[in-house]
Amino acid sequence: MLARQVLFAGLTGVSLFAPSARCDEFDFFENEVRPVLAQHCYKCHGAKQQKGGIRLDGPKHLENAGDGSGPLVVPGDLEQSRLIQAVLYTDEPKMPPAGKLPDHAIDALKQWVKKGAPWPAEKARERTSADHWAFRPVRAPSVPTVNASDWPVTEIDRFILARLEARKLSPSPTADRRTLIRRISFDLTGLPPTEHEVEAFERDQAPGAYAILVDRLLASPQFGERWARHWLDVARYADSKGPSANAEIAYPSAYSFRDWAVRAFNVDLPYDQFLVKQIAADHQARVRNHPDLAALGFLTLGRKFEDSEPDIIDDRLDVIFRGTQGLSIGCGRCHDHKYDPISIRDYYGLYGVFAGAQERDEVIVTGPEQRLKALAHAAELRARVRDYERFLEAERKRVFGDHRRKAEQYLMAAHLGGKTPGTAAAGKRPDGLHQDIVTLYMSLLEGIRTGHHRVMTPWLAFAALKPDEFALKAMPLAARFAANNDDEKPLNPMVAQLFAGQPPADLADVARRYGKLFATIARKWEKLIAEADRTDRERPTELDNAAENEIRQLIYGPGAPLDDRAAGEIKDRLEGEHRAKHDELQRAVRDWTNDPSAPPMARVLDDPAEPAPARVFRRGKPEEPGEEVPRRFLPVLGGSDANPFVDGSGRYELARAIASKDNPLTARVWVNRVWGHLVGRGLVATPSDFGTRSAA
Repeated sequence: MLARQVLFAGLTGVSLFAPSARCDEFDFFENEVRPVLAQHCYKCHGAKQQKGGIRLDGPKHLENAGDGSGPLVVPGDLEQSRLIQAVLYTDEPKMPPAGKLPDHAIDALKQWVKKGAPWPAEKARERTSADHWAFRPVRAPSVPTVNASDWPVTEIDRFILARLEARKLSPSPTADRRTLIRRISFDLTGLPPTEHEVEAFERDQAPGAYAILVDRLLASPQFGERWARHWLDVARYADSKGPSANAEIAYPSAYSFRDWAVRAFNVDLPYDQFLVKQIAADHQARVRNHPDLAALGFLTLGRKFEDSEPDIIDDRLDVIFRGTQGLSIGCGRCHDHKYDPISIRDYYGLYGVFAGAQERDEVIVTGPEQRLKALAHAAELRARVRDYERFLEAERKRVFGDHRRKAEQYLMAAHLGGKTPGTAAAGKRPDGLHQDIVTLYMSLLEGIRTGHHRVMTPWLAFAALKPDEFALKAMPLAARFAANNDDEKPLNPMVAQLFAGQPPADLADVARRYGKLFATIARKWEKLIAEADRTDRERPTELDNAAENEIRQLIYGPGAPLDDRAAGEIKDRLEGEHRAKHDELQRAVRDWTNDPSAPPMARVLDDPAEPAPARVFRRGKPEEPGEEVPRRFLPVLGGSDANPFVDGSGRYELARAIASKDNPLTARVWVNRVWGHLVGRGLVATPSDFGTRSAA
């Protein structure tokens, strides 16, 4: 149970920790030598390129240089090692040619050669890391014999006393009762004892008084609040994302995870179940609205990285593995872990467990009465959200319809460089235009300035004319565009028709002609959209007429200057009474969501119905999927639990593998966290890192 385990961690004599079996040669090479070679040498003398026939990325290449001149490194002999002479600049060639290495880098290479130039083989490296103490099964050690045998109260006291006696030290005197009650009260509840409680404990000299005090504190509600807080720090808990450029992004359902964690400590939930529920409560409960679904906040309350799934999944894997296993596996996103036995295949096998999963909010209910209240609240919330969304859609049509009708003004503004006195980088300008749309027009025109564009090339040609020569040169230009007989650079026929007849008088006249054309296409397109919505038919994706559709794409297509998806949030464009109405409806939704009558919500995770095969992303790039890998637990920890997952996404199997009694890290990491909070410093000083680079 969680409460008992907090004390058990401080009292047990089972050895969860052992001295680190480091290999000094391996450490020195990986920390001091390989980084120097990788940073300064591999670019010209690595796997991809071998200038002068020299290669430095493996021991066999050092023993026999590719240029046939013999070894580059002679173990133990600095004078005969040509690599050392080159970096010392004592002989030709001097390497690297761009400048001498820093002294510390040269010293590292010299020490390495003096040590015999050891280069740990990859297999030996894997074997060394897999044999790391933290990955070995937990074993009960022999309890040491001590001289002052009457001092130890628990087995762990014997280990402490044995170390003290080995250094000819004695234990500190037993704390007085006032100190004891203050210590245990602060440790277990975070609160000081009352004066009455102190006096009562000082008077109570019964042998079991201390145990009774501990039991009382463990049973207090404040125990769960205190120790859940420790866990919430591990779970990167927050009520909001914090202030951002536009607003503070809140996590409205975060409190339900917090309350669940507090309750778990206060009801002595077994630690294995505590972990399983936070990773896969939905697979355990298998019913809607179950209170344990709040535990999934452990996965869903993380950062959102602008909805980048690879980053979100990486964050989930990070909190799971650093939090429960004391392992940082993020290196595996791009390459095999440099120090720990975690390959890129292992990483993406775990990544596949969460790929395609979707977050959503779910009401938590505990009985029929609360269910009825939840249904009533949800109905009212849906109505308010519907009103808000209808308003936004109407405003979108109004605002962007207005913007499209002003196409001629936007063209002129873009031609003038987008500068108007009193205009900020974004927002509304004194002329009523929006600066970010002007900027999009400028980007569009800049992108086609050196090429041919079937719609906008005439505009660019007229815009290039100086005002005092416009009347003279506009006539032949207009005639050429109206003729549209250049087979290599044809114009959209509707654009060519703009210049038939009377040539434009000035650039503003050209802008007016474009504006009328754009408005005609916009009206036709929006009429089709409205008709589809009215008759509940699927919206069209293009106009039947190819010339019209080409112009529609310019106006409405992704990234187009007047595409409402590219032009920012509609709410940022509302002013006056429109903005006031928006704020009123938005506030109505927010207030009802946070109303005291609102049922508690859990942020849950839904697995895809048919999980896609897990694949390695080459160099961590999602756009470069590589080989397929099985979804499974880490082989170094799993044993039989590292077999491929077969139950859907594998999330429940992952949770059980982490909580398995055969997993050596789960208990070690938890005990170390508890010990650190009780004693002030963990047995391992890096509580979230039990890998080969840990402090133990």
